[in-house]
Amino acid sequence: MSEVVHKEQEEPQAIKSEGRVETQRNALRRPLQAPKTERLSGFHRTASAVRTVLPLLQKMLPLLDGNVASAVANLVAPGFMGPTVDLHPLERAVESLHTEFAAVHEKDTQQDAALKRIDQQLEGIREALERTELEQRETAQEVRKARRSSLLFFLTCMLFLVVSVGLNVALFLYVRGIQH
Repeated sequence: MSEVVHKEQEEPQAIKSEGRVETQRNALRRPLQAPKTERLSGFHRTASAVRTVLPLLQKMLPLLDGNVASAVANLVAPGFMGPTVDLHPLERAVESLHTEFAAVHEKDTQQDAALKRIDQQLEGIREALERTELEQRETAQEVRKARRSSLLFFLTCMLFLVVSVGLNVALFLYVRGIQH
């Protein structure tokens, strides 16, 4: 008899389902599902829908009391609806993104400061160029005035020179005419 019991333990037990014989292992591997030939009644469909929506309604009940914060907290807080998920890799990724964002923000701030300094330097250069242009215009006007004054002085000197040469010639002829 012990041989028979031992033999039964070695062989998987057979299970009858839907007219087929399956081993326990295959039955456990097969997902649980309703038979395809059986249609659900309206009551079963309604009950299934209520069962699906009920956890969400429980979280929304504080809204009837006017407690919006509690309702939002219920929706945001992890519930019994699904399995827990390991969020540590996401949190680490978000932390690294925050670190990278802080570094980018710091670089952006430094670049803004550098651009402001460059803008101030360009403004200073522009003002210096405007001053230099104004000085060059003033210098050009002074050069024109000096040129006119030089020309007038040259013409005056030439006139005096011509008059002096003429008087010298006249005086020379006058003195020569008296001696002869």
